[in-house]
Amino acid sequence: MERTPRDFGLVRWRWTCAGLTLERGITVSAETVRRYLHRAGFVWRRPRPVLARSHPAKEEKLAHLRGLVASLPPDETVVFEDEVELHLCPKIGACWMRRGQ
Repeated sequence: MERTPRDFGLVRWRWTCAGLTLERGITVSAETVRRYLHRAGFVWRRPRPVLARSHPAKEEKLAHLRGLVASLPPDETVVFEDEVELHLCPKIGACWMRRGQ
């Protein structure tokens, strides 16, 4: 569970019970794999999205931008653009993960 299916040349980005049986050449059913994963402490859930940590050079960049704005001539206009684009956020699907992570 430390590697993704793409590491093994599969198209999917998350493991499924059927995918595990195909990749590992296991001759048991996907249902048997599911029961084993539950016993091993894995759950099939959707991960919670979390915000990334702040950029380490954030304060330096902000200070630089504030300096640029303060030094503009009076006839110049400052325009800001938000970099967030909601359509770039992918839908988070369920996957096998260790309980509590």
